[in-house]
Amino acid sequence: MHRLSKFAVTVLLTFFSLVNYADSTPADQLIQRLENLDTLYARYSQSGNEANQIGEFWLRKPNRFRIESAPPLSQTIVSDGTSLWTYDRDLEQVIVTNLEENARDIPILLFAGDPGQIRQTYEVETFSNEHLQFFVLTPTGETGVVNGVALAFRNDLPVRLSFENAMQEQTVIEFFDVTDQVGSSDPFKFDVPEFVDVIDDRRQD
Repeated sequence: MHRLSKFAVTVLLTFFSLVNYADSTPADQLIQRLENLDTLYARYSQSGNEANQIGEFWLRKPNRFRIESAPPLSQTIVSDGTSLWTYDRDLEQVIVTNLEENARDIPILLFAGDPGQIRQTYEVETFSNEHLQFFVLTPTGETGVVNGVALAFRNDLPVRLSFENAMQEQTVIEFFDVTDQVGSSDPFKFDVPEFVDVIDDRRQD
C-alpha cells in the first residue's frame, strides 16, 4: 500500500467512522476554509512521541504565529513572517533562524501561509461525518521532517492537527476555545529577555 493510503487509513481508523465527501475537489474545499482564516487563537494539547504538552497559540497571515507551551517544555516560538525565534526558558537560550528554511517542517503554517500553495505541495483527501470535516495531506515532492498532515474542522474552524514524521511516528494536537480573534496586542513580536544566550543562525544574503 502506498504512503498516501497508509497514512490516510491510519488517521481515519484512529479518529472517525467516515463517509466520502465529494461536492468539490478536496484541495478546493481545504483552500476555501483556509482562505477564510486571517487570524486564529486557540489553547492546545499535544500528544505523541515526546512528553504531552499544553499551551496556546496565535496566528495571523502572512506566516506569523506565536506558540507558548507550558511546563515541562517551557518554550516560546515566534514568527514575525521572516524570522523564527525559539526561546527555551529552562536553558535560557534563544535561537533565531530564517523562517523560510524551516517552513515545510512547521505544519501549523498551513493556517497562516498561502493556501494556494497546497495544490503545488500536497495531494489532498477529504472525509466527513456529522460533526467534522477531515483532510489528509501527503506531500507530492521531497519532504523534510513531516511526511503527512491531517486537519479536522468543525464548522469553519480547525479543531485538530496531526502529522507524521519520517519515522512514521504521529503527533496529535487538539485545539480548544478556538476563535478567529487574536486580541489587540501584537503577539508576533519577540522581545529577547535579559541575560539569555542568543544564537543567530539567520542566513545573511
